[in-house]
Amino acid sequence: MKVQSPERWFDGQLPTIRSAGFMQFDPVWATREHAASGLEVLHILRGRLSLEMRGGPFHAGPGDTLMVPPGSLHRDRFDPGTGLELFHMSLLWKPALAYARQVGNRRLLALEPESKVRVGRLFDQLRSDFGGTGENDRILARARVLALLAFLLREMDPRPVPATGQGTGGIDRHRRLMQQAKSYLERHLGDVISLDDIAAALNVSSYHLCHVFREESEFSLFAYLTAIRMDKARALLRDGRLSIKEVAQVVGYENASYFARVFRKACGCAPVAYREGRTSRSTRNRKAAS
Repeated sequence: MKVQSPERWFDGQLPTIRSAGFMQFDPVWATREHAASGLEVLHILRGRLSLEMRGGPFHAGPGDTLMVPPGSLHRDRFDPGTGLELFHMSLLWKPALAYARQVGNRRLLALEPESKVRVGRLFDQLRSDFGGTGENDRILARARVLALLAFLLREMDPRPVPATGQGTGGIDRHRRLMQQAKSYLERHLGDVISLDDIAAALNVSSYHLCHVFREESEFSLFAYLTAIRMDKARALLRDGRLSIKEVAQVVGYENASYFARVFRKACGCAPVAYREGRTSRSTRNRKAAS
C-alpha cells in the first residue's frame, strides 16, 4: 500500500469523531490491557497518567497530551486515590497509524510549554464545538480536530527557519531573549505589567522584544501572557477553592468582570459556567461509580 506524505493527510481527510468529552477514568483500565478501537487522543487535566504500551511507559501530567494508535494494546495506570481527569477523543481517520508513528508520545511530551498552552486552548475550543447538534456543528468539530492534529504535527520540529542572510548567532540570541521573556511572564503571572516593564527587565527596546517574540512564536507577547493566565485560571476553577474574584486576582486581573470577558473569549464560556460544568460532571461521575 502506498504511504501518503504528511501534507496529504490534511487534504480533505476529516476525522470521524467516535466519542469525545471530559472523562474520569475507571480504575479497571489501569489493570486490564485493552486495545484502542480508533486513534485515541488523551489530554490530561488533573492527576497523573502512566500509559503502558509498546515503546513506553509514557508518564504524563496536567497539560500533557498522549496518543494511542488504533489497535494498540495498552493500560492506563493512575492513582485511584487522586483520580485522573482528562479530555478523551476516539477518532476514525485513514492516516491515523502513519500519523501516530510520525508524532509519537515521546515527542508529544517534549513539546515546549507555550505549545502545550496552545494545545490546551484548542481542546477548550473543541469542548464548545461538541455542544452543537446540527450537521454544521459536527463538521466544525471535525475540522477543529483536524486543525489540532495538524498543529501537533507542526510542533514536532519547532526550530524556526532562518531568514535569508541571518546567521545562527542571531537565531540563538533571539531564542534566548524569547525564553527570558517567557520566564519573566510566568514569574509575574499575577502582576499588572506593561510592555515597557518587560523590556526594561530584559534590557531591550519594546519594539525589538515584540518583533523577536512574534518572529519566534508566531503570536504576540501579550497573547502568550493571556494564554498562560487562562491556563492557570482553568486549573484554579477546577480546584474550586477560590472565588471567581480571587481567581481573577491570582492571574493578574484586578477587575473580575473584565477577567470574565477575557475568559469567555478564550475558553468559550463564563468562569462560573466552567466551574459549574466541572462540578456537575464530577457529581455525575461519583454517582455513577457508587
